[in-house]
This record gives sequence, C-alpha cells and structure tokens, in this order.
Amino acid sequence: MILKLPNATASIRGTTVAGRVQEDGESDVILLSGAINVTSASSPLGVDIFQSGWGANISAAGAVSDPFLLTTDLLDQILSEASVEAPAAAQSQEGGTTSTAQAASNAVGEIALTVEAQVIADFTANVTETLAANGETEVSVNDLFGLILGNSDLLAQLEAQGLDLTDAPTDLNYAYLDTRLVSMLASGAGPEFMRLLSDGAGGHYINHFNVPPDMANLISDAYSGSVRFQSSGLAFAPQADATSASGTASYDYSISYDDATATGSFTVSNLEIDGVSFGSGTDSFNNLSLAGLPQVGYEDDMDMVLAAGQEVFEVELASMNLSDGGNNATAKLNSSLGSITNGVDVVDGILGSTNIMVENNADFEKRARVEKYEVGRRE
Repeated sequence: MILKLPNATASIRGTTVAGRVQEDGESDVILLSGAINVTSASSPLGVDIFQSGWGANISAAGAVSDPFLLTTDLLDQILSEASVEAPAAAQSQEGGTTSTAQAASNAVGEIALTVEAQVIADFTANVTETLAANGETEVSVNDLFGLILGNSDLLAQLEAQGLDLTDAPTDLNYAYLDTRLVSMLASGAGPEFMRLLSDGAGGHYINHFNVPPDMANLISDAYSGSVRFQSSGLAFAPQADATSASGTASYDYSISYDDATATGSFTVSNLEIDGVSFGSGTDSFNNLSLAGLPQVGYEDDMDMVLAAGQEVFEVELASMNLSDGGNNATAKLNSSLGSITNGVDVVDGILGSTNIMVENNADFEKRARVEKYEVGRRE
C-alpha cells in the first residue's frame, strides 16, 4: 500500500500506521507495527522506519525528518486527534461508540501478528524498554547475544531458520548496537556490504553489486546523497593480549554515495592500555576518496587496497599517533557500509559499522578497541 500525504509518500509493508495532517500541510507518520518508508519531492531517498513507536515528521515544505521515538503523551495526542472509524468490535453493547483514541487502540489491537513476529516484537520491546528506563540508546552486542540465547522461543525460531547461534561470539564486549537494529538482529538479519564501483570517467560511487536474487527485490540498486554516522563517549575494551583498557572514543563522519568520499573526524580521549597512558588525540579528513584506501578487514592480506568492485568493509578512513610520556600508540578509524536484511525487511543502504582500533607501538599485541553498529542519518 502507498499512502499519499500532501507533500510526502509513505510506502507501507504489511504494516499498521497512525498519523495526522495539519492545516499548514505538516504531517506526522507513526509506525505501530511492520515497516514504512517515507519520501517526498525534497527528500527523495526518505527514511526507513522499522521499530514500533517511532515516526517521522514531514514539514510543510516536504522535508522528511530523521526517525524519532514518540513519547506516550505525543502518541496519545495524535491518536486522539485522528479520525478513526471504530470497527464493529469496538462498539459498546448499548450501541454507543468508543472515543477515537480507544477505537484506534482497539483497531490496532485486532491486527494479529504472526507467532514469529510476536516473539520478535516482545523481545525487542523488553530490550528497548529496559534501555530506555536506564536512559541508554545502545546495547552491548555481547549482552544482546546473551539475551537472545536466553530466550528459548526466539532461539528456537532462529534455529528453525537454519541459524546456529551456539557459537555466538563471547568477546564482543567492545561492540555497541544502535537500539533501532535490535529487532533486525533478533530476526536473524545479516549485512550486505556496499561495493565500490567505477563511473567509467575516473570517479567512483557506492552501490550494491551482484546481490543474491532473493534479496534483489529488497535491497536498492543505487544510492545518492550522503549519510552521516556520529557517536560519542564509547568506552574502549582490551583486545589481543591486553587485559585492561580505559578511555573513550568519538567520531562524526559522512559518506557520499555520489563520489565515494568521506569527510569527518575521530577523537580518542584519555586512553590507557594495561595501565600505560597514551593520552588523547583527534584526526580529521575532508573529501577523502575511498578508492585506494587500505581495507583492513581481511587477515590474509592486511595491505589490501580497495579497488572497484570490492566490498566497503572495514575501510581505513584515518590514522593518528597517540603519545603521552614517551608512550606511543597508533589509532585507526575503520568503517563498513551496507544494508541489513533478514529476507523480509531491510534497513536499506544506511547501515554503518565503525570501529576504532588502538595498538601499542611498543607491543602490537596490546590493543584497545571500540565498535558501533548503527543506522546512519541521511543528509
């Protein structure tokens, strides 16, 4: 189904939505279940929303906002303003009608999820509600795997899909996950990384390439514009032979699909590895071409250069030296880009995995690392 708003279009995929259109043409669309993509003339790439309780605002000029989590009060306000035709089951025995807000609630409540979808919805709700109560917007990947393995219904469902999680990684204490990706990961989703392609005129752009047929109808062929990844205060964890690490990392960078370039910066603050201080530092880059950058995600060839047609997987965007009291370390900012799909739903083209690895120059097996998986913001 496609929902036409005064200045936007919402593509709805087996979904329940709510919303409102105000007199000046401004609109709000809220996802109650399923997934939606909201586009407009001025925001042709639009935004994907795939977590219940999130929505987007479309300005009177047609600009589509980033997805945001609605407060209970705002959701209640929008539902109370909505014109909802109450279904027969929502009528009282005396023949009267319920309020529009109650009718909306009843109407939504009568749309049954599949058993599989309900398991994922319940799991996601429990995780995100707990995080929200703690004022957090991200979860440790290791903790999330632990929660999945501890949920017998969810585990049985994933095993029925042929996914073996018994060997789930136990050393991901350095990795964080954007809460908007929790439901996707819980449904067995996996990444489909971008490729770097030549435009035939000496330039490059980012695209998917040779996408498996069962994903071709989900994952887009082409992208334009840019997407921004931004996070701060991520805590380092020890890697390799290191037993302890402290300090934080921050980054803010954009990737342009049009010319395959990156612009941004990253910062390491107050880093210590096994009690040795390496201090702080910041490095920046501007219109950096991805073509020819080291691709560090392959252990068999650490000097691999990203060539046209290769996956944009752990591309080294920047590197800097950290020094404190004669101690020296090298910090590298690496990025992976792509889509994530479980074969039914997809977060299209705005998945980012960013990691910062620091190596003690005097002992390269003493390392610290932080990583974040997130949904980027279109610019």
